[in-house]
Amino acid sequence: MAFDKCCCCLSKRTSVITCTLIMFIWYTYTVFDSLKSYFGTNDIILELAGISRGYLLAQLVMYAIAEITVFLLLIGILSNKLLLMKQFNIVYIIYLIVSIANDVFSSIKVNKLMNNITPEDLEKYNEALGNNSVLYSGNPDDIYNPKTSSVTKEDLREAAGIIFTYMMLLLVIGIIIDIIYYITTRNYIKYVEKEEKELEDVKNMESAN
Repeated sequence: MAFDKCCCCLSKRTSVITCTLIMFIWYTYTVFDSLKSYFGTNDIILELAGISRGYLLAQLVMYAIAEITVFLLLIGILSNKLLLMKQFNIVYIIYLIVSIANDVFSSIKVNKLMNNITPEDLEKYNEALGNNSVLYSGNPDDIYNPKTSSVTKEDLREAAGIIFTYMMLLLVIGIIIDIIYYITTRNYIKYVEKEEKELEDVKNMESAN
């Protein structure tokens, strides 16, 4: 069967356990990171980014659902509980659809914001973050000021284009990994389900005899 395991050098069961454990660790990290963003992001930064705390909360819930379904899948694989495995087929595909739709929407919005960024926006960004700004080098005189800086809107848009391209590359790689993980895991669950059915058929034939 094509795409029947995510690690070609391991057995089917070991492969799905390894990949699921990695995904669980990843989603645990994203949940904590989302919590940090929800409670720690400055309101001015949210305003500049054009997003609300409700959006951050929705992302947090989405990642938490992914973490839970992957955790239940891991328990199901380790304990040979098919019901816990099969829930993954439904929950994760819903997560994937919502996640990809959200990524497309966010990408369009971020691209629009980056194309319209102004030196004044950059000043607000630095005022909001102060010493934590990625543009702050340690010298107070280096903090960006649109009145004294030679940076133009064209410079900002060029930099924004590079950042956006990098973000899109990471986004596409992440989506591909998610899709491959889902397909290989779903195929493994089908494999286990088929084996259980064949075993049940053998038992029924032995009972009939």
